[in-house]
Amino acid sequence: MGTTSRRRRRIRVLIVDDHRTFAEALRIAIGLERDLEVVGVEYDGMGAVRAATSTVPDVVLMDLEMPGASGIDATRGVLAASPSSRVIALTAHQEDIVLARVLEAGAVGILSKSDEIAEIPPAVRRAHVGDALLPDKESRRLLRFLRHRRSQEA
Repeated sequence: MGTTSRRRRRIRVLIVDDHRTFAEALRIAIGLERDLEVVGVEYDGMGAVRAATSTVPDVVLMDLEMPGASGIDATRGVLAASPSSRVIALTAHQEDIVLARVLEAGAVGILSKSDEIAEIPPAVRRAHVGDALLPDKESRRLLRFLRHRRSQEA
């Protein structure tokens, strides 16, 4: 009965952000956590889908604004390639329409890029075990907002 039999598998994290300095800072911060493991860093949506296919991450930290495929489209692609992954959106914007669309695409939560980096590892852990990163009331409000907006456009 060694300690290796009691050791839990580390949470596998894929980082996707077109700002390399930010992505590298996330990689370093997550790498300092004993229970987290960075399995890849990608800089665009297509790379995210390829990496999710090959690494099957537990949690994906997804930038929403990237060249090529948006983070919303990339979220859909990642979840199609790796349905067991949980996506956390990273954004500098807090507009309801953007937040609603990323939730609709399948993200389990949203973190602001203006938050402290120390908030990210606990959010990854919560997402991994299935905890909501947004209160249910807020998620429902955002999705209602999106449905209402679409009905106005029709």
